[in-house]
Amino acid sequence: DWSSDVCSSISLYRIYWDLLVEKTRPKDLKINKKITKQYMDIETDIIDIDHFPLPGEVPVFMNSLFDEETMTMYTFLLRNPENPLIEKFEKEIDRVQKRLHDLFDESYGVIKYEIYMYDREVDLITDIFKLINKFKRDYIMIWNMDFDANYLVARLEKLGRDPVKTICHKDFKNKEVYYYKDRHNFDVPNRGDYFFTSTYTKFIDQMILYGALRKVQSTQRSFKLNAIAKDRKS
Repeated sequence: DWSSDVCSSISLYRIYWDLLVEKTRPKDLKINKKITKQYMDIETDIIDIDHFPLPGEVPVFMNSLFDEETMTMYTFLLRNPENPLIEKFEKEIDRVQKRLHDLFDESYGVIKYEIYMYDREVDLITDIFKLINKFKRDYIMIWNMDFDANYLVARLEKLGRDPVKTICHKDFKNKEVYYYKDRHNFDVPNRGDYFFTSTYTKFIDQMILYGALRKVQSTQRSFKLNAIAKDRKS
């Protein structure tokens, strides 16, 4: 919007919130204005296809949602009756959690790992948004949101579930869900995509934000996470 690197509605949301807090809070009450965030990523089951999945083509078998405020990683997993390792995994969840602590606590602090197993994919996806709406964080960051957001919407539709009813918070009288794809700018740092939802939490494409904030420094050759990690390390 108006050549902005970040969707103007995000900035307006923050300005509105600041004004609302200043207007409604008691003068003697101190408000912590720390921005609260979550991070999310989905994985799709591509074992039966030989190409990148089209929107909604194959099941979502895993979703990871990290809540920064509580330092908790929520993992939603779909059972597969054809995979004999699932039963073994469920019996050893405590061992898996210990392994995760051993791998990551030293670098990232103590993270709590919550793992949920599902027989029905629609329940898995529904619970993702129930959790997001429960916490009401300011922002949720998704790398390459164009894929994840559109895929979840398409998958809900394929499973016969209304995305608007599933994604939106019940407090909103007028509920909307739509993804705006910027078809004028193709370079990641200049794209203006956004995912509008009637929720307290605003969805942000972390990849676009990363590119926009760093485009004056140097040209990013690739926006794959492995490539970026290698560049940042060097």
